[in-house]
Amino acid sequence: MNEKDNVIKFEINGEEKEFNILFSYHLDDIDRDFFLLYLDENPDDVFVFECLKDGTMIEVKEENLLKIAQDMLETYDSDLSDLDKVI
Repeated sequence: MNEKDNVIKFEINGEEKEFNILFSYHLDDIDRDFFLLYLDENPDDVFVFECLKDGTMIEVKEENLLKIAQDMLETYDSDLSDLDKVI
């Protein structure tokens, strides 16, 4: 995968930002797509965005969706940790 394939650019408050994609997921039960993103200058801060059907990215504010994203991130971190033990 090309490094540019891991980047999404869009405007927030009139300023273009370049986010790195940590990972994405789809929730079948509500048919919605989500991305966990971070900025190079602060990779520990992860943002949750939803990609609408028209391609628009909006920051997730709904508590239940943020909880799901948190659970996904914890699973992701756990899986990486398990992989490190194997390698």
